[in-house]
Amino acid sequence: MMEQFLIHCSKQMVARMLKYFFTWVVVVAIFAFPGTAHSQVTYSVTDLGSLEANGTSGASDINDLGQIVGNSQVAGIQRGFIWQNGTMSQLANLDTDGTSTVSDINNLGVATGRSTTANGNSKAVIWENGSVIDLGDLVNNDSFSLGGNAINDSKVVVGEASSSSAGRVFRWEAGAMTELSGDGTAGGINNADQVVGFSSSTAMAVLFDINGETNLGDFAGGAEFSVANDINELGQIVGFGEATSGRRAALWRNPSTMIDLGDLSGGADSSNALAINDNGFVVGFSGATGGNRAFLWDAGNGMLDLNSLLDSTGTGWTLERATGINSRGQIVGVGTNSAGQTRGFLLTAVPEPNAAFLLMLVSVVGLNRRHRPC
Repeated sequence: MMEQFLIHCSKQMVARMLKYFFTWVVVVAIFAFPGTAHSQVTYSVTDLGSLEANGTSGASDINDLGQIVGNSQVAGIQRGFIWQNGTMSQLANLDTDGTSTVSDINNLGVATGRSTTANGNSKAVIWENGSVIDLGDLVNNDSFSLGGNAINDSKVVVGEASSSSAGRVFRWEAGAMTELSGDGTAGGINNADQVVGFSSSTAMAVLFDINGETNLGDFAGGAEFSVANDINELGQIVGFGEATSGRRAALWRNPSTMIDLGDLSGGADSSNALAINDNGFVVGFSGATGGNRAFLWDAGNGMLDLNSLLDSTGTGWTLERATGINSRGQIVGVGTNSAGQTRGFLLTAVPEPNAAFLLMLVSVVGLNRRHRPC
C-alpha cells in the first residue's frame, strides 16, 4: 500500500510541476512578447500641464526613467521644459528673453535642442544639471542657426546647422563639433553611434555609421523622397517615404529593407513614424477621420489609433501626435484635452507590466498553496 501511495504522490507531483511549468511559460510569453497580446492593452492619460496657467504644451520625448521633455508657451514665447514625478519645470535659455526648443533626452537626464542668443541666432545646446550649455559652432562655420536633434547615452549630440547655402549635419562630443555631411539634417542616434537623417542632395533618408553614408532609398512609385526620424539599439530605423498611395510611415529593419506601415482609415492618405523603442514598437501620426491621430504600430497588430486604446481617463481627449516611446512602453505626444487645450500627454499601460506580472505571480503561488500534500 505504501508503495502504491508513493507512486500516486509522485504522479501528482509531476503533474503539478508540469502545470506550474506551463503556467510560467504563459506568463513569460505574455511579458516577453507583449505584441502578441497588445490589442488588449489600454492606456491611462496624464495631462502634463503647461508652464503658465491654462497654457499650451507638447511633449517631444521620454527616457527610460520616465523623464519627459517638450515645449510650452510662456507669455507668447516658446520655452523648453522637463517633466518628472508630476512636476513641469522650465529649462534655462541662453538669453533671458530668448526662445528654446527641446528635442530629445537620454537616459542620464541630459536633453538637447536649441536656444536663441541675445542677437537672435539659434544655437545647439544641451541641458545638464540645471544648466544650459552652448555646443559652439562648426569650424569655419557660416551658419546662422544650429539645433541639437538627438542625443545618446554617451552624450553625443547630432543635429543640423543651417546656412545661406545649405543645411549641414553635425556631430558633437565632449566639446568638439564635427561635420558628418555638407547637406541635410540628423534625426536620431543610438548608443552604437549610428546616425539617421535626411540628405538634401538626394532627397532621401540616410544612415551614417562606420561604413560611411548609406542612402536608405524610398518606396516604389510616388515622389522620390524619404526621411529617417529615429533609430533604436537594434539598428531599426523609422521615418516616412512617398509611395504611390501617398506619404507612408516607414520601418527599415536593415538599410536595404523598407516596410510600409500603412495608415489609419479615413482622412488624408498620409502617415509618419516618429519614434521606435528597442522592442520594435513604433509611434507617430496618421491622417484619419477628423484629422491627424496618434498611432501605435507593432508587428503583431499593425497600426492602431491610440485614441481607441484609452481608458476612462482619456474621455474628451484627442491624441493627435505620438512623438516618443520608452523601453517600458510609455508614450508621449501632443493632443487636445477635454477643455479644448493643446497639451502634452503621457500614456501608461493599464495595468503597468510590473503590476500585472506581480498579480500573475500571486495567482500562481496561490494555486500552489491551495493544493494539499499527498
